[in-house]
Amino acid sequence: MITTETRILLIDDDTGDAFITRESLSRIGGRHYDIDHAASMRQAKSRLGSFEYDVILLDLNLPESSGPDTLRRLCELTVSKTPVIVLTGLDDEEAALQMLAEGAADFICKSDIRAETLSRSIQYTMRRQQLLVELQSANTMLSEKNRRLNQLYKTAQQFVDNVSHEFRTPLTVIREFTSIVRDGLDGPVTERQAEHLEKVIYRTDDLSLMVDDMLDISKLEAGLLAVWRRPCAVEELVRNVEGIIASRAKARGIEFTIDIPADLPEAFCDEEKARRVLINLAINAIKFTPSSGSVKIWAKSNADQAEIVLGVTDTGSGISQENLSSIFGRFRQVDSGIHSSTKGFGLGLSIARELVYLNLGEMDVQSQIGIGSTFTFTLPTNDLAAIVDRYLERIESKRTEGTSIALVRARAEGVMAKQSEAVVDEFLQRAVCGGDLAVRSTDQQWLIAKESTESELKDTLAKIEGDWSAFKRNCPGVELPGIRFELDRVLPMPECHFELRQAALNGLNTERHQETSEPTSDHRTVLVVDDNEDVSRCLSLRLEAAGYEVTAAYDGEAGYNAAVANRPDAVVLDVCMPKKDGLTVLRELRQNPLTKNTPIVMLSASIRDQHGALESGANFFVQKPYESHEVLSAIKSSMDQQSQAKATETEELLLECVS
Repeated sequence: MITTETRILLIDDDTGDAFITRESLSRIGGRHYDIDHAASMRQAKSRLGSFEYDVILLDLNLPESSGPDTLRRLCELTVSKTPVIVLTGLDDEEAALQMLAEGAADFICKSDIRAETLSRSIQYTMRRQQLLVELQSANTMLSEKNRRLNQLYKTAQQFVDNVSHEFRTPLTVIREFTSIVRDGLDGPVTERQAEHLEKVIYRTDDLSLMVDDMLDISKLEAGLLAVWRRPCAVEELVRNVEGIIASRAKARGIEFTIDIPADLPEAFCDEEKARRVLINLAINAIKFTPSSGSVKIWAKSNADQAEIVLGVTDTGSGISQENLSSIFGRFRQVDSGIHSSTKGFGLGLSIARELVYLNLGEMDVQSQIGIGSTFTFTLPTNDLAAIVDRYLERIESKRTEGTSIALVRARAEGVMAKQSEAVVDEFLQRAVCGGDLAVRSTDQQWLIAKESTESELKDTLAKIEGDWSAFKRNCPGVELPGIRFELDRVLPMPECHFELRQAALNGLNTERHQETSEPTSDHRTVLVVDDNEDVSRCLSLRLEAAGYEVTAAYDGEAGYNAAVANRPDAVVLDVCMPKKDGLTVLRELRQNPLTKNTPIVMLSASIRDQHGALESGANFFVQKPYESHEVLSAIKSSMDQQSQAKATETEELLLECVS
């Protein structure tokens, strides 16, 4: 007969009880128990320091301690977490539960000690301990694999960010130089030349959209893609993309039409994202429609569902039923058999559907081979009660057990100008990310609904407050209020439904951003510091066309020296440069008494540089690729700020002199 040895430490100061326990275990056949005996905690400590045991049998009443304290003291000694079976003369269920809560593996009353009972408890305890060790080992291995996967994911994200960053600078150069020539800043161009240049700009915008797609995929996966939902006229939305689509259709010999009823209600959506979806669908339709075919953008109201349906119908080659189920997958491209000069990453439709989802809508497609396709997507109408319902339906559809909605009130402090209302609204909506809801409930207050626990919310609100402080400094020409956040309550689903519906009773802000005309200058000087000569040159041309006198430097060290020596009225400073990076130059200029108040606009292809630039003293931050008017507006606003600061300083000095 095969026997298995089990090493046991018996801790019991009663020699009689210890003898009975030994005798009980000696009667078990098929297994050998090697038992060491300790009559005190001191002896137990010595044994545990010299040997390893499979199980410990512990009497709670020892000379040094008694009751639960004995178990706690023993647990402090067993670094290897050897399982402990408690032996006691008390037949008390409550005490047994307490011992188990303190870490005991089992609890046996001494009056019940029999060979079978004791052996069964030891075997179960050992098996349970083995399973626990295996589970801990598996968890450790899983944690390590998760750590490595997270590291790989971060590496991939970093790669995408870096590639996108490297694309943005040459795209900026190509687009700006092309637009400079097209606009006649370097001399007159013919109509035919202007058409060719316009095509270059189209292709540059295509590449820029691909870069945006790569970045959006990362943001969507992380749940960080923000939205700004507001009332929107559908006809205006469509007319804003008409020029882009019509010119491409004309170049391909495709008939392009628009059918938008005049009586459509307003939609409630992020217009930029709805526009991106429409452009994506229309460009795809043109790409897969042969010459002499047609593409039509249309819209209709679906009052029963409080939504507007927008569609793009083409007479292209159509999509097979087997491909219809997969075309919204990432990196999927359907071979239509039609030659197209425009290829993408296969991300367009996948991202388009995600953007529609962020706008609380749905996307669908109908297609027949040889006849054509119709892609549709929906937008909610400007009915806040219905919008709240849609938001809650989304939460309900993906919620897990314990889902709760945090209701937060964001209050603007002080009087808000009309222009600043839309800015605050946009910031708050973008700050809470696309999966959440932010609506204006009164003139000075917004209601934020966020899927979150109360503990998670504290860190989130602290970050939003910090971002608002930085945002205020980088918003040219608008005086913005402070914002105070107050947690109203955290409600489990679906109890929060009524609370959110109440927001609809107070209406919705319909203000929009006002267009800013390009500023002009009065022959002030601007220093452009960028190591890319092409970027520097095209920006200099734009600044000169606006009336500025421009000088240039091509590395950080030369830029710092030129700023100190020449004292320009403003500095445009790139972040990534040789010898000294832009942030170092910025900090040194702010520390120099000669340039500490000089307006400085920072440029970078990475939005991650924004916080560091503003914290280091930049007046404004502009991300590449940029529209020229963004840089011009930032320069003018920073100069205006400096002029206002000087006027205030002079006024204060005069008052001091008078007093």
